[in-house]
Amino acid sequence: MVNARTFIWLTPFACAIAGYQLCFLLFSTNHVTTPDIVGTTLHNAALALAQRELNPRILRQVEDASLPEGTVLKQAPAAGETVRPHQPVFLVITTQPPPKRAPSTQGSTHDHIVARCREQHIRCRVHPVASNQPAGTCIAQSPAPDVALGKEPLLIYASAPQPEHVLLPDFVGKNLHEVIEFLEPYGIAVTIEGTMPAKHHLRIVTEQKPLAHSLINLAQAPSVHLRVQNR
Repeated sequence: MVNARTFIWLTPFACAIAGYQLCFLLFSTNHVTTPDIVGTTLHNAALALAQRELNPRILRQVEDASLPEGTVLKQAPAAGETVRPHQPVFLVITTQPPPKRAPSTQGSTHDHIVARCREQHIRCRVHPVASNQPAGTCIAQSPAPDVALGKEPLLIYASAPQPEHVLLPDFVGKNLHEVIEFLEPYGIAVTIEGTMPAKHHLRIVTEQKPLAHSLINLAQAPSVHLRVQNR
């Protein structure tokens, strides 16, 4: 009688345990841990998640020129968390910003251009060029405005005042045509003595006054006397 009563008392517990085991076998799934994919590329992250039957989902893209395209910055769930297979893992990845384009700088002053480039994180390099424009005014640039900038800096050519004094080079042995072209931007007049063929490039300088390395004041309308002969 006692054994029967004991069996009847234990029967509900045995049925509950059996039901739990049956439900576990029918409805339970395996669990996996999320891999650490922060810092990897999107391609490698997708492979690592696929190996654990997890699905990548791009939640957001962040512009970052210092990292390769598609680098994983964040993941959720975090690495090491226990999840069910086929659960999505949300990712924040990098994308490259659009290429910077050259601003229009012609006519702007040196200080304005440098400040503007600094604000836009554009590297620039300023080259002084002799010009009659106000000192420090941009007279040319490379590349042209609105052209995509590569790795090279934006080149700015800014006007610089003409020097008051220059050292006269040695023109002896030089082509007359080249000498005249050299002196013309400085406003230095040229007088020529010697044989006179029709073309300047057929004449060579044999003597010059003032002599080579003489200091000339450009404010005093200087001139150079050249003796030439045929080539």
